[in-house]
Amino acid sequence: MHSTLSAVLSAVLAAFVGAGLVVPARIAESEAAALVERLRASRDEVAAATAVHFASTHDGWLATGLEVAAGQSVTLLAIEPANAAAGAASAGDLLWVRSGEGEAFHAGGAHHTFRANDDGEIAVALRPARLRWADCRGSFPAELAELERTALGVDVVAVAWRGEPEPAMTALTELAPVAAALARYRSAPRLPHGFQPLCHLRNSPVFSAWTDGERRGVRGQARGSAGIIKRGLDLPLEDSSEITFSWRYDTLPAQGPETDPRHHDYSSIAIELDNGQDITWMWGTHVAAGTSFRCPLRWWDERETHIVLQSGNQGLGEWFTHTRKIAEDYDKAVGGRRPQRIMGVWLISVGAFGGELADATFADVTVRSGGRAVEVFD
Repeated sequence: MHSTLSAVLSAVLAAFVGAGLVVPARIAESEAAALVERLRASRDEVAAATAVHFASTHDGWLATGLEVAAGQSVTLLAIEPANAAAGAASAGDLLWVRSGEGEAFHAGGAHHTFRANDDGEIAVALRPARLRWADCRGSFPAELAELERTALGVDVVAVAWRGEPEPAMTALTELAPVAAALARYRSAPRLPHGFQPLCHLRNSPVFSAWTDGERRGVRGQARGSAGIIKRGLDLPLEDSSEITFSWRYDTLPAQGPETDPRHHDYSSIAIELDNGQDITWMWGTHVAAGTSFRCPLRWWDERETHIVLQSGNQGLGEWFTHTRKIAEDYDKAVGGRRPQRIMGVWLISVGAFGGELADATFADVTVRSGGRAVEVFD
């Protein structure tokens, strides 16, 4: 009877994990529990603190019980066991987070501070490195069940701050994990308001918020790396839907045609659509203006279409402004049944293949659709 009940409970848990649903948190171990107790005592700085325990790679999403408001600052502190296996991926490499009904994103380290983009509960997951999400909510793919279950023993402490995180963490630097989080926060580039790393990719410190007088935007600089950040939208896609943006390219990284996967280094701005497709406008190095092409990289070749608006070295370092009819560009470059909604704006920076720097700045981005005009860098 006991074995049958255990099997049923395991099956139910596996279904929850596979669907990306949150399961109740495991009780944190003593070190993390002591840290939470100390944090909770610091009521001037800390609004709430909690911890969860990951016993294995198959624990899925764990609910932290930490309820936050959109815009509130949160810090995650991953604490690994002293006997962690040599050569194993660190907890920071595996750590993903989401707030409320928002999308999952990679923390990019064991000490990560961010502003919640959505009201609701913070949930965390440790996803095996070889897997990819089934969707942007963070549903685990079926392949998880095929992987060998590996013991972890990792605790994740989640802290919601009352105000700005830097002064709060500064007041608590006698706590070693908080001091480490403060050091990372001070050195990490800040993303523009409302942006977070794209759910499909690991967090990479490629982008930073950029301002010049009244002009606001983001600068992407990638060499030996790549990154995509997203600001979510939910607008109808209509014949009149358009995006206006200004860009300044300082360097072009591609060492050969960007249509070749060996040379697919570039910077661009993209619109994500509700059918899983995105179209992205770029300045080409070796591909002529007016060209459109499917992404040459595996997996992305099913999802992404590039449109080249400018090409060559003339005009580097100067600002240019473009307005594009989104539906018209989709019909010409992608074709088939037109999607119904615009789901987000992406900024992309890739300098991963040829070793050269991708350096471009994007500003003054406005999406107009459904009688609305959304300023992306508000």
